Amino acid sequence: MRNKNFNIVVIGQIISLFGNAIQRFCMSLYILDLTGSAAIFSSILAISTIPYILFAPMAGLLADTVNRKKIMLYLDFISAGLMAVYSIILIGGMDNTIIVGSVMFMLSIIYTLYSPAVTACIPQIVEKEDLEAANGIIQQVGAVVNLTGPIVAGILYSLVEIKTIVIINAVSFLLVAILEVFLDIPDLKVKEKINNPLTKSTSEMTKSFYYLKEKKKVVLGIIISYGLTNIFVVPILSIVSPYFIKIRLNMSSAVYGFSEAVFVLGMIIGGLLITTKPKLFNMKEIHKTMYPMVAAITLMATAAYFAMENNYIVLGLYSLGGFGIMLSLALSNVISLTYMQKEVKEDMLGKVSAFSTAIATASVAPGQLIYGQLIETNINMHYILLLTLLLSICVVTFIKWNAGRIDLDEKTRSAVLNETIDEIEMV
Repeated sequence: MRNKNFNIVVIGQIISLFGNAIQRFCMSLYILDLTGSAAIFSSILAISTIPYILFAPMAGLLADTVNRKKIMLYLDFISAGLMAVYSIILIGGMDNTIIVGSVMFMLSIIYTLYSPAVTACIPQIVEKEDLEAANGIIQQVGAVVNLTGPIVAGILYSLVEIKTIVIINAVSFLLVAILEVFLDIPDLKVKEKINNPLTKSTSEMTKSFYYLKEKKKVVLGIIISYGLTNIFVVPILSIVSPYFIKIRLNMSSAVYGFSEAVFVLGMIIGGLLITTKPKLFNMKEIHKTMYPMVAAITLMATAAYFAMENNYIVLGLYSLGGFGIMLSLALSNVISLTYMQKEVKEDMLGKVSAFSTAIATASVAPGQLIYGQLIETNINMHYILLLTLLLSICVVTFIKWNAGRIDLDEKTRSAVLNETIDEIEMV
């Protein structure tokens, strides 16, 4: 795509996401190695989601009032500084569980403020007819980076100490910040001066909810589906997978890295499909993109049930299941995000994006805690996966019902328009 600003955003995402992929992967293994408990591991990860809930209202307000370039630029510089300080702590041998949790907590704050700005700037720098392709490219870039990230991270974690990985991440944030200096994103027209940002941001979050409830019910349904998926499906990848592969199957960090790379390969394929063949997919049939997910969870449950002496066969089947889940999520996320960007008016897009992020991330913690406790009670893994299968079918049913309301909304709009025309003609 011949667009300087979009290309800068893409390159910045490549560098930043690569550093994040390595950091996220290694920190997860680092916490699991420190604790050795699925319950403690999931609790720490759950606590790190709290900032998403607390700061999401302010994030939407920032994205709709402050220049989005400045938001991304300043936050990347802050991230680089945070990683630099943490690397000094690691070098000095002063690290502990509390510090790890604190660093993850602060990174979560930064991500919460950063994400709506990136999402909201895309419609501002590309033409409307290029939105779907642009979102597909962003999704594909993230998938490619996340594919190589776990592989590199698994090898790095096996060969070097965590402090080296943190330093790499600090450098990646710094490079992105320097690159973002050359972005050209115009200021937004702010209609009113804000005296109390926190009160205003909370008010805007409430306003976003009522706006969606009254005028964009399908978009609200999409956001709810994000939450349901994060509670009942995503923990398979974030909580169950590292524990099952590292502890139950007794695989190395490098092997787990390759397994997670297979998961991400599903996102790459999904991104390629939505980018090269966008006409094959539409919002009204978005539930069909979730069918591979249901089949994948079935395969994972089967692999866990028919445990074999050769753990690599079990690992292969389980990894293929993760591939299917990520394929479905990649397709559905791009389709739903594009629909939201087209349906929501520009001056509300940042607020709605922040509201969406708040709901999605608030639902992560309950899912992580639930699955962590299920594992800790020593319930057989295939029972956990069978329960997930049933719940995923319920989620897909809800997504299908929500998509079916698009036709109803269109009929309602048409009826209102016809009534207005009739009234004008009568006058």
